[in-house]
Amino acid sequence: MKPILRLFGLKSFLIIFLILTGFNVTGQLGIKVDKTFSSDTTFQPFQGNYQTYALNISGDVQLLSDSSLIRVVMIDSYGNHYLVFETYPLISLNSNFGFEQICDETCYLNGIYPASIRIDIINAFLTLEEIRQDTTIISNASELQSQIKWKNDSVKIATMNQRIEQENMQWTAGRTNFVLNSFSEKEKLFPGKFNLAGFDYYSSGVFQPSFRRVLIPSTSQYVSSFDWRSRHGANKVESPYYDGHPRGK
Repeated sequence: MKPILRLFGLKSFLIIFLILTGFNVTGQLGIKVDKTFSSDTTFQPFQGNYQTYALNISGDVQLLSDSSLIRVVMIDSYGNHYLVFETYPLISLNSNFGFEQICDETCYLNGIYPASIRIDIINAFLTLEEIRQDTTIISNASELQSQIKWKNDSVKIATMNQRIEQENMQWTAGRTNFVLNSFSEKEKLFPGKFNLAGFDYYSSGVFQPSFRRVLIPSTSQYVSSFDWRSRHGANKVESPYYDGHPRGK
């Protein structure tokens, strides 16, 4: 052993040892959670200190009302916040659905160290089945993350406009300057557990959150129908004003 150490050095020997023993230096790490959440929670599921280049989650959601919100945020060792997953009725075609290996801002990362997971919930249930970390080095993570964010936002906008049409709301969703902000930048503008209900995607029209819509009764000064003959009974046989035309003729 000592001659080998002198020949290769300790660091080189450890690398060779790991390769020969089949140890996977990089790859995916699965963390089983299998827990249902119905209220705000922060927990630390990460075992070990692995430099991470991607993170996604799998599970199921149940949205209970028009004001429902589910948001999963990953917090790294420096306290930076990254949006992993978010859903609410305006960007969901179904109130109950499952998802696999989904990510928002964590599809590509610059080798961060995850510390904890924060879950924000309003009138909903989240069953978090698994968290997956990828420790494989990604050299162009920032560029790839920008591309996937553009794609994810495009899907949200398309779904949102479909839901807006279904709900007969009078506004249009689009790609705004606010949408281009990262989740951490949005948090600085809206501290705490914010629920914008699509306002960050508001492009044109009259914005009204789906959970605040109110049906306003008509206050028109005009009656819904009018027949001038009924004012003097001209359409009634017994009336002195009867003009020979029965009602409705």
